[in-house]
Amino acid sequence: MGCKVKSELPQTKFKMTLNLKTQPRIYKNLDASELMILKSLALGLGYEFIQTLMGILEASYKKHCKSIYSKLGACNSYTAVLTAFRLNILNRKEYINENIKGFALKFAQEYRDRFELAQVDTKKTVWDLYDLLLEFHSQIESNFMTDSIENKKSHRSGI
Repeated sequence: MGCKVKSELPQTKFKMTLNLKTQPRIYKNLDASELMILKSLALGLGYEFIQTLMGILEASYKKHCKSIYSKLGACNSYTAVLTAFRLNILNRKEYINENIKGFALKFAQEYRDRFELAQVDTKKTVWDLYDLLLEFHSQIESNFMTDSIENKKSHRSGI
């Protein structure tokens, strides 16, 4: 009863096109908590950290995961994330350099007390800060890391 990842064989291309057309319906059916869990899994965060970040119990986390798997036709977090990328629910650009982004989210969680105000939802503050850090990272990449390898000079040869 293992989980299978669908391959992109030529005979299944038409079927995959049909699946992509149904993607917006699947995406709309994922609630905010499910999307948060899916994004966190794509970043490689562990289930305990995700539970702490979201302020939910293990039973609630498992319920959300079961719902995600059902909606995406997946049997575990790995296939759920792969399917989400394939259906463009998650954008691969957002998950480049997972170590930095995972660290940014952990940093935001650890330092959220600095941003905590009496009338502000701290979980929302953590995600707002995370989004800000992602935007910052994207701007750094687009402004400073656009040179292709062919255009870069070697520091040794000067070529």
